[in-house]
Amino acid sequence: ILDLSKIESGRVDVDAAPMVLAEVLGDLEQALGPQAEEKGLRLAVEIASDTPATITTDTQRLQQVLRNLLANAVKFTDTGGVTLRVERADGLVAFAVHDTGIGIPAGKLEMIFEAFQQADGTTSRKYGGTGLGLSISKELARMLGGRIEVTSVVGEGSVFTLLLPEELAGGSSTSPRMAPVPAPVPLRGPALRTAPAIPALEGATVLIVDDDVRNVFALTSALEMHGLRVLYADNGAAGIGLLVEHPEVDVVLMDTMMPDLDGNETTRRIRELPQGRELPVVFLTAKAMPGDREASLAAGANEYVTKPVDLDKLLVLMATWVTPSRPRKAHR
Repeated sequence: ILDLSKIESGRVDVDAAPMVLAEVLGDLEQALGPQAEEKGLRLAVEIASDTPATITTDTQRLQQVLRNLLANAVKFTDTGGVTLRVERADGLVAFAVHDTGIGIPAGKLEMIFEAFQQADGTTSRKYGGTGLGLSISKELARMLGGRIEVTSVVGEGSVFTLLLPEELAGGSSTSPRMAPVPAPVPLRGPALRTAPAIPALEGATVLIVDDDVRNVFALTSALEMHGLRVLYADNGAAGIGLLVEHPEVDVVLMDTMMPDLDGNETTRRIRELPQGRELPVVFLTAKAMPGDREASLAAGANEYVTKPVDLDKLLVLMATWVTPSRPRKAHR
């Protein structure tokens, strides 16, 4: 799991050790299987006979990259299936994720690895997500001594291949080469844990409506670590559209100052939706002038939190609104 402070400074630890491929791949298949099954997709893991039984790398980072590639494949595939095939290739170990999804135009293959980008803005509105995963995965692959390659045909599917050496030299190390990302909004408190701190939030879906990608990056990374599923819209109109398409949203984190529709007007319109009348809306804002809080509450906000955000307190606050008694709709 990436530590946000280390990402911000461009330094992330790499701890290389021997790992059994079959065990790691089995864990991934078990973790992603339910998502594929929910969409009626086949998920398969294939290991070629010439593949080494063990490799020396950072298991946690490898799992993060493969989980992201597999999750993207499942997300953007509606029919058919997803296959992870592992084999030797030109002295390296190739982890190739094949899908039968929407595909990516040739002119946008490089763009998808840029931070905060997806191949088409319509995909983020339809499928959700921040467009951050591939950028992070590309950097992690480089830190592991490898790279990610992609081939794709629109309407037929894509193949994302992670190429790694069998042995990562140097053992435990840090990498100063990781490309810096925009500094996120400060998160205070012991925010980064390996397991959800609030059981009531496990599996909940949160929609972030914020036009500042730095804030979205910080919140998405931290919330996903605590077991939440995150959708993202960079303006009020897109946020309302996502709510209509995703009735499973359990709580909204709303920015105040956005172009066109500000947070207050967006919240008013959310309250006019059938699914939005009782939906918890928590404002996260740096705008703390006299009267601002009252205006947002009058517009329909349930809570008003000023930045910098204390994540521990935010999670507890969200849990008071996302209760076990609130129906948890299935993800589509």
